[in-house]
Amino acid sequence: MTKQPTFVAFRDHRLLARGTVEDIVRRLHPRSASEQAELRLLDETTGRVVDFDWRGSADDIVVRTNEQLAGRGRGRPKLGVESREITLLPRHWHWLDEKGRSASATLRNLIDQAMGEAEPNHVSIDALYWQMSTLAGDLPGFEEATRNLYAFDWDAAERIVSTWPEDLSRYFIERLHAAANTGRGPS
Repeated sequence: MTKQPTFVAFRDHRLLARGTVEDIVRRLHPRSASEQAELRLLDETTGRVVDFDWRGSADDIVVRTNEQLAGRGRGRPKLGVESREITLLPRHWHWLDEKGRSASATLRNLIDQAMGEAEPNHVSIDALYWQMSTLAGDLPGFEEATRNLYAFDWDAAERIVSTWPEDLSRYFIERLHAAANTGRGPS
């Protein structure tokens, strides 16, 4: 069973909800159009903003959002594949042809292996940066906090974040501690 992605919802530096798509929708539906426009919903894994289509019942929203996040409607339906063109040298194509499976399957396998070997903290730091940029990019110390984030200076980043509005501060301190505990950065 795969773990469901989690999301966080803020409005005006105030944490409104956190959890799965269903958790967020059940907590925040129904809202007026103006309230929905003020919500900032972020995927906690990637740090990227996610747009929920708030039309219809809570069940409709959950189904539609989960389908959107699963990537249905693009690429091959069972795989969610997105077709793009890549350019390789003849020796690369020759090597791929020798593998005995499709070039696409071989490349997907190689990419999956490389992603598994990526720096353990890289994704969480990038996600944290995108969250900070979206939710706190206009706050004092934002640039210095992100510099400290990428320098793995957790204490300096936490000192800055602790001066931000209460919900943001609490949320980002928790996220900084999680990033620090992934095993990367100064001892």
